[in-house]
Amino acid sequence: MRLAFLLTQLEIGGAQTRVFATAAELRRRGHEVDVVFLYEKRSCFLAEPKVILHQGARPSPAKLPGLLMKLRRFLTKGRYDVLVTNTAPANVLGCSVGWLAGMKRRFAVQTQPPQRLSKPLRLVDTLAGRLGVYTVNIANSEWTRNCFSKYPAAYRKRMVVVKNGIAPPVSDASRAEARASFGLSEDEFVVVNVGRLSPQKDQTTLIAAMAGVSGRLLVAGEGELREDLEKQAEDAGIAKRVTLLGEMPRPRVADLFHAADVFAFSSRWETFGLALVEAASMGLPLVVTDLDVSREVLGTDEASALFIQPGDAAGFTEALQRVAADPALREEMKQRSLKTAGYFTIERHVDRLLEVLQAS
Repeated sequence: MRLAFLLTQLEIGGAQTRVFATAAELRRRGHEVDVVFLYEKRSCFLAEPKVILHQGARPSPAKLPGLLMKLRRFLTKGRYDVLVTNTAPANVLGCSVGWLAGMKRRFAVQTQPPQRLSKPLRLVDTLAGRLGVYTVNIANSEWTRNCFSKYPAAYRKRMVVVKNGIAPPVSDASRAEARASFGLSEDEFVVVNVGRLSPQKDQTTLIAAMAGVSGRLLVAGEGELREDLEKQAEDAGIAKRVTLLGEMPRPRVADLFHAADVFAFSSRWETFGLALVEAASMGLPLVVTDLDVSREVLGTDEASALFIQPGDAAGFTEALQRVAADPALREEMKQRSLKTAGYFTIERHVDRLLEVLQAS
């Protein structure tokens, strides 16, 4: 089978990481896969095979029609059996172009709740789903599918759930080596977070929480709030204990997890939470915001994670202090994390995706 996975921009993000892992697993099973980006936002995933249709930053609106024509030619020439688009803009643009190119199977993967989309994008996504531009409409969790419960029946009838899966990041370093590479001592309590520096990921709450925690906070990610977060840490007098690492390649993220004592997940909203599962795959205890989708992914008992209300800095402080002070709790949470990660492997994700493909 020949498949094309389409995303709008190349950058380090959950959707991009998942797509590259999915493509690798499909190739391992004998399928031909191309991962296609409309443009390159940041240079990354250097070792991964990929196609970038527009070299350079995001194209201007005037150049978009030409870029979409280029995409149509690419899809027609590739003679793909299936087009799988990821994120709402790619869904609308890619599946529409795929339809014009005569592709029979066009899969849209919804990675955002509709209320987080702009009104124009939400409108065209609704039309595309109702009119069959998406032959299959994939939600990455039950929670995500439920977000569309009030959509027209013609839209919802094409929706299926294919839960995300991960290929765990791999570290060749020992714990001591990993810690040394980040300038950490052996006895420091280390909290890590991975995500864009953005209101959604809410590292503001984590930095506020760290004022009451003896330890270090390391954040892997880049975004528009960097200066604000640096100033917050400076004003709180903890700038030396908060490090914003920027975007990092997968092996370094694995080193970061290996160096950590706990993963803190402060997001205000998610449709799945890939970083949670990646951290769980490394056996890290999890302190997470109490989102419905977090409960869906991790389970509801307290051994799976310590659940904190979004924006509750004091709650994060108390939970992190509890994890730091209780080795038995850390070990119990580690075992539960490893068990949870076993439900969301890339192999299971691809099994389900192929099941949907064969049924379409």
